[in-house]
Amino acid sequence: MSEKYENIKYLGWVKADDIISKSMKADALFVLDSPKTRNARIGLPNKVFEAMAIGKPIIVSKDTYAGKFVEKNRCGIAIPYEEEAFVKTINKLKDNEKLRAELGSNGRKLALEKYNWQKQEEKIIKIYEKLRK
Repeated sequence: MSEKYENIKYLGWVKADDIISKSMKADALFVLDSPKTRNARIGLPNKVFEAMAIGKPIIVSKDTYAGKFVEKNRCGIAIPYEEEAFVKTINKLKDNEKLRAELGSNGRKLALEKYNWQKQEEKIIKIYEKLRK
């Protein structure tokens, strides 16, 4: 437990197998990468898909690929890469259960219908079939 906050507990290293079960206890997830880094501008962190899979909203940085993805799919909130925006968004989600549920539900629906291994397998097979022609 944090000495300053009763509702914060540092867990230390979490085993990969335990990440989802720990994440399910949260109201929202976040992955904030600096938009100045090339990887953040072109990559989509696994944490976004984890949040979608468990129906939790995710907070990501604006001006990143994740930011564009999250805004387009309404499965979380993209914010400026700054502390004040993060605090404001945490409080917004904390105070709005309906918004948390809506964003989480949007992500879960996408995970079930589009962003899952079965759908991606179908997609890649179609790509390979086109290459064979």
